[in-house]
Amino acid sequence: MIRYQIFLLLGALLHTPRPMPAQSAESRRWIEDLDALVRELPKRHVAPETERPLEAFRADVERVKARLPSMSREETLVELVRLAASFGDSHTELPLSQAALGFHRFPLGLYFFGTDLRVVATTPGHATLLGLRLVAVGRHPIADVLARVRPLLGDDFGNPHEFLHSAPAFVTIPEVLVALGFAARPERIQYVFAQDDGQRVTAEFALLSFPAAASALTERVLDAATGPLWVRHRERWHLAERVDSSDLLYVRLTRSQNQPQQESLARFAQRVGAAARDADVRRVVIDIRQNTGGNFHTTEPLVQAVCDAARDGALARVYVILGRHTYSAAIVFAAQLKHGCDAQFVGEVPRAVPNRQADMETFRLPHSRLEVTYSARIRRPFPELGDATEIPLDLPAPLTWESYRAGRDPALEAILRRRGGE
Repeated sequence: MIRYQIFLLLGALLHTPRPMPAQSAESRRWIEDLDALVRELPKRHVAPETERPLEAFRADVERVKARLPSMSREETLVELVRLAASFGDSHTELPLSQAALGFHRFPLGLYFFGTDLRVVATTPGHATLLGLRLVAVGRHPIADVLARVRPLLGDDFGNPHEFLHSAPAFVTIPEVLVALGFAARPERIQYVFAQDDGQRVTAEFALLSFPAAASALTERVLDAATGPLWVRHRERWHLAERVDSSDLLYVRLTRSQNQPQQESLARFAQRVGAAARDADVRRVVIDIRQNTGGNFHTTEPLVQAVCDAARDGALARVYVILGRHTYSAAIVFAAQLKHGCDAQFVGEVPRAVPNRQADMETFRLPHSRLEVTYSARIRRPFPELGDATEIPLDLPAPLTWESYRAGRDPALEAILRRRGGE
């Protein structure tokens, strides 16, 4: 009888639910942020269920909440980044560069040439790495790292060029690599590079703030003084000059907004319009391959000036050079040139879906005060393209490693090979 009672007592003890450990104050604060994210983002976003049902998003947030007691700060922040990116459009994100996040970057500029991720900019102390392929982070192949990075990026509803544009930067953020399990500490991360003959080179980089890392990138494959027009005078957002021995006026805009303490875009448009009517100019090329956006209203005077010259017969053809960085307001600008003066698109497919250009707004999470951006309104500058995921090119001219290393510009070369109004 006594043995039976002991057996019952042990059974009751084994089947009694154990009390859950009390949540820490830090976990409760992160839950406050997660509750704000799940409440505010669907309410504010213009099309919150385009990528997946809201029920799936809410369930995802609950899974993160359950894991909070075992997660580090870096892991929690990266999960917030992933949750924002899960809405699918790249205007909706938790930007990693904001100071409140406290993340760092290594001074390493990377660019995809085909499937090769090569070093295109770094510091003087690492200049020997220029042109090398990044093949691993520590003992982890770069393909594995990129696969884990992918969910942190809004893919702009299926446009693959968003990944090519954004993934290289994520690979240089040490806290992201730590959170994803590719390194133990942010200050000691080894990158493995390969020369074209296969020889491996290992390097470590200084842990810098985002602004400091950008300023440290002074060594580049392309020299700003002798390289092609699209890399010269990086300090200038707007540039116009004649291309030697041709009928071409080259115009470059790296931002669709007025540059502080510099000539306004309205005044710049007047100069371009006058130059476009020069007797020796028959074609204008507007290079926005590096333009990540701004305010498309600021570029409307330039559209009018160039398209007026085309309609009046002063110009035979207008070209627009696009690239994977072309985005947001720059896409609207390109559409206005296409519709206003039948501009021909040259270069590489941009990272933006044609009819998903958003007016972006922000809100802050209550605990961390981190900023979340989101698409508040959608603009459809290419109605003729419907639901297409990519903007078609009239003249494809991909940037290969061979042309980049040689300082050539395939897009401008393709335009120069065309005669007059072709």
